[in-house]
Amino acid sequence: MSQTLDMSVNDAASLIKPFNDLQKNEEYKLEINNRFRQWEPLLKGKTAPDFVCTSIDGKNISLRSLEGKLVYIDIWATWCGTCMHELPFLEKLQNEFKRDDLTFVSISIDENKTAWQNMVKEKGMKGLQLFSENAWSSPLVSSYMISGIPRFILIGKDGNIIDANAPRPSSSEIKQLLSAGTGS
Repeated sequence: MSQTLDMSVNDAASLIKPFNDLQKNEEYKLEINNRFRQWEPLLKGKTAPDFVCTSIDGKNISLRSLEGKLVYIDIWATWCGTCMHELPFLEKLQNEFKRDDLTFVSISIDENKTAWQNMVKEKGMKGLQLFSENAWSSPLVSSYMISGIPRFILIGKDGNIIDANAPRPSSSEIKQLLSAGTGS
């Protein structure tokens, strides 16, 4: 159950009742239920926590300003090897899914804003490029319970969470979600 919580709060939601019915270790049950309650605000269908980040051209952009669009968010940093591995796959997704109702948002949690700006320009990164001030201490990181990167989040057109721990661009699952135009 602990691994399921780490991978998908949506899957954990469907298993929490059977887990509670069958688990005899009360201490472990309490620990898992406490973790589930922490993740509960990020369940599918819940209103996505808003955030404001700075765009590459210096404008403040909020998640709320993107309502009406399906939003695929990549939380990353320039120093993250796995993040760099996912970049070509993300670019391929962006080329494959060019739709007016879909926005790709990449949010850097770098401490060094200049390193982020340089990488975005050098690599000609596409999509909406944002910077989250205060890195790991930012409201974005805490409200989405981000403990590792890269982290991908899928938000519906209605501003509600589809998946707070969405599949990576390198997975086939994300293509299915984006093809379906998931979200209201």
